[in-house]
Amino acid sequence: MSKRKTKPRKSARKSAVPGKPFLRGVDPRRGHGPAKGAPNAGRPPEVFRQELNAMLNSEVVLTQIRYFLSGAADVTHDQFWKVVMWLSDRVYGRPVQELQHSGPSGGPIPVELRGYSDEALERLQEIHDAEQRRLQLVS
Repeated sequence: MSKRKTKPRKSARKSAVPGKPFLRGVDPRRGHGPAKGAPNAGRPPEVFRQELNAMLNSEVVLTQIRYFLSGAADVTHDQFWKVVMWLSDRVYGRPVQELQHSGPSGGPIPVELRGYSDEALERLQEIHDAEQRRLQLVS
């Protein structure tokens, strides 16, 4: 017979005491957020974004960007470009990236299934065929 393992007895009790639930109807703790006009009330002001926009559109930064883009200088100043990208991402938002949702020439995305049994592949084919029939009925 094998010995039955028992868990050791815990030496400490739970320290957290469950809180008091809200009362039905009126409860003095409900619905009292920060007062209007308080520093922590609502959305923060757009001061930070305005400062970043001013930095990005400053004549010094625009002059350096024009200089680098003209090809007159070797563009090796990585930190400058990182700052410009960071500022533009924060001020104007990141550009939308395109995602490809189809295979070559707009067809289906080719998929190669390996290691599946014939029964599993047949079941996948049945599901595919049923979905194709459903799509034909809908259109």
